Amino acid sequence: MKISDGNWLIHEGLNLIHPLYVFEVEQHAREMVIYAAPREASARSAQLDTPLFTLRFFSPQEGVIGVRIAHFTGRIERGPHYPLYHATEHAIRMENTDDYAALYSGDLSVRVTKGENWALDFLRHG
Repeated sequence: MKISDGNWLIHEGLNLIHPLYVFEVEQHAREMVIYAAPREASARSAQLDTPLFTLRFFSPQEGVIGVRIAHFTGRIERGPHYPLYHATEHAIRMENTDDYAALYSGDLSVRVTKGENWALDFLRHG
């Protein structure tokens, strides 16, 4: 599906939804999982009719950070699927503070800023 007109403009009648609010951060083994919404959704009433994005950050090798972003995950996987070598002996570190969540692998890190100033930054030596 082509959503832009080739000049970075979105076709008329289409709306883009961006993750802007970190709803929850989880650690699954060697993976940082962030659930993000396009608007503040801490109150139960704000969660109704609000899309939710799943952002998965992982490190297949030292100094490499993989990203998978999903919106609808209940569909049939059609592929193509390629095997990805995942080394598990390198050190990774995760942080989850009130201000940000971060995953570190070697000299590379990814940091997701929480709160009103959403940001997703990849940092070297950061």
